Amino acid sequence: MKRFFSIFIASVLTALFTSGLTPAFSADKTAPAPKAETKQAPFTVARMVVAKGMRDKEPVDVTEVIPTSEDKAYCFIEAENITQDTDAAFAWLLGDREMRVITVRLRKGPRWRTYANKTINGQKGDWRVELRDANGAVVKAVKFRVE
Repeated sequence: MKRFFSIFIASVLTALFTSGLTPAFSADKTAPAPKAETKQAPFTVARMVVAKGMRDKEPVDVTEVIPTSEDKAYCFIEAENITQDTDAAFAWLLGDREMRVITVRLRKGPRWRTYANKTINGQKGDWRVELRDANGAVVKAVKFRVE
């Protein structure tokens, strides 16, 4: 009887290991962890620029350097392939300090243009604007400098 159980256990373990399964008591840590699902934003960004102004729904004087004499900076985006109505946020950062967040609505459709502005008050330094999806994930970012 003892021999029967030894043979039975050995055959069960052989079947488990050769089928790719491991028993619950196994110390095998080589199995890959399940991948986290990454969700895509419901739109793509065709264009994202910083400018000194806006005219006729288009950026004017696109630049990477804004002089302190300018009162405001503008960030323009052109979104495409918008699969559903959704929010997007312009996060204005000076260095790593978040200075302002402006949320806008993007409507479902093939194309949507919008912008946000920030009064810069002569605050010199390296700035960036992050475009974030409704979940807060950064979709795209642009950098500019105030000097």
